[in-house]
Amino acid sequence: MFKKKPNIKPLAPLRSSDRRRTADQIIADYDLKVPTGDEVSPEEKAASTAKHTELRNSLLPDNAQSARFTTTHGPDLKKVSGTVYVGSHAGEEQRVLWVKIEERMYPTVYTLWHNPGILPLLHTHPPVVQKLQGGADLMTPGLAGRPPFPLKAKKGSITAIASTESPSVPVVVGVCEIDVSALQQDMRFIRYIGVETSCGRGAARGSQEVQRRND
Repeated sequence: MFKKKPNIKPLAPLRSSDRRRTADQIIADYDLKVPTGDEVSPEEKAASTAKHTELRNSLLPDNAQSARFTTTHGPDLKKVSGTVYVGSHAGEEQRVLWVKIEERMYPTVYTLWHNPGILPLLHTHPPVVQKLQGGADLMTPGLAGRPPFPLKAKKGSITAIASTESPSVPVVVGVCEIDVSALQQDMRFIRYIGVETSCGRGAARGSQEVQRRND
């Protein structure tokens, strides 16, 4: 977990071209492309384009903004920098939707609530969720359910965790330290909650979960 609250610079609106490019990169990285056949009619192409645009807007809304941040991490207080992407969906308040660190994009739980299929989803029991919210790692004995676990939950993959009380609602995002799909020894996650960035008249409050490397 970060040793201190991130220092986040003022938010700036994303240019339309930057927003589309970033969203398309997310779609490619997470293999979220809308399937199309080799031979499609103009109507089918138009429908596919509309679905792609809808997915892009769900990942990064038109009102998306970004800001650079810096903080420190680990016992040696290593400097960490990255970018937060903030936005709001219709009828909702502004929140942190994505966090970019070392060229890797991490979705927050708010993004997963709108796009539940982005990450493989694992489950644990409510008392374990409370421990995770305090910064603890999730070990194999804490997993709920039996194998097979999601095939995409491999070492190095970004994975979501939900409570058995609300099995479809991700509450933590982390990175697998081992191949969970093969049910190895352990899996570690880290989360950072309560990001606040000034944005005009109010604040954008969010939740970002990022990878911690073994110290």
